[in-house]
Amino acid sequence: MNEITLLTLVSFLSLSFISFSVLAGTGSYMDEAMKHTEAVMSSTDKKAIVQHVTEAITHANAAKNDQQHNVDANYIDEGLRSLDEAVKEGNNGEVEAAQEAARKAYEHFKRASSIIPRSYH
Repeated sequence: MNEITLLTLVSFLSLSFISFSVLAGTGSYMDEAMKHTEAVMSSTDKKAIVQHVTEAITHANAAKNDQQHNVDANYIDEGLRSLDEAVKEGNNGEVEAAQEAARKAYEHFKRASSIIPRSYH
């Protein structure tokens, strides 16, 4: 196996385990979106950037419908717009611009997940 094939296989397996963890309920969708967004912020490989952004988008969209965790959908939408920009920049090979867009998305996601839980009196 050449290095690219091996790297792709390892990345796929890693993403599979992460996805399984989310389905198993070990973390919220917002947590997973933030983890993938952090990975984008530190990645220098455009393929890895696009892969992590795609995963982050999937989890962020799921977080908006998650009834078990309180999140602010408006901040998630802002983060998703930033992730869309990160995908565009990553596909264009603009790694630093993609990282910056991911940093903005991460800030929005932090705000989305830091809302005060609703009281059910």
